[in-house]
Amino acid sequence: MARPENETQAVSVRDALQRLHQEITSCHACNLRNGARLPVPGSKIAEIPDLPRVPLLIVGEAPGREEDIQGAPFVGWAGKFLRNVLRRTYLTDLTYITNLVKCRPPENRDPEPQEIIACSPHLDRQIEIARPHIILALGRFSAGYIWEKFLHEKENRPFPGITRVNGQVFPLERNDERLYVSFFFHLAYVLRQARKGNEALPKRFRNHFYGLRIMLEDYGYPMRPKRYR
Repeated sequence: MARPENETQAVSVRDALQRLHQEITSCHACNLRNGARLPVPGSKIAEIPDLPRVPLLIVGEAPGREEDIQGAPFVGWAGKFLRNVLRRTYLTDLTYITNLVKCRPPENRDPEPQEIIACSPHLDRQIEIARPHIILALGRFSAGYIWEKFLHEKENRPFPGITRVNGQVFPLERNDERLYVSFFFHLAYVLRQARKGNEALPKRFRNHFYGLRIMLEDYGYPMRPKRYR
């Protein structure tokens, strides 16, 4: 895959993220690790973009049952939908996926504040290594954390809730570079709405990714095939 001209000489982030994955695997900073089968640091190493930086970073909330079994993010029923959307929008090779919390909470309960505090430094380091152009937070817990980290000061307000920022993209300057931060509902919620006959939300989710793909083309990443525009 071609690379943006100004990044062809930079060092790939894959090795750095692989080392961080190994550190996360041995982490026992909170009690979640004791009840989890496998920690879920992030995308499988072979799936991490082999680029100087990660164009799109997706941050979910926490692993579920299938993720706990396989040790990889978004491999369950919601993950299949996400990966299909990534494939259809030609984002698969430009995306790194992780979660705010790296181990499955019991019975898929919400992550507790102390668990987020214990685990979030791993996400901070992933962001630092990946240097993404776009961060997409899925779900209210990951969205709240990303908002407070990047947008609280700029927007001069605390996280307003996932409903108010769903589908929005916020530009900001970070380390003298443009970063876009975006938010969407938890995928499980999106798919539950589809099961109830509400196809508007899944369609909006897919269209959101088409928009992100166009934004990355402006950074110099390969264009989509013309027949899919």
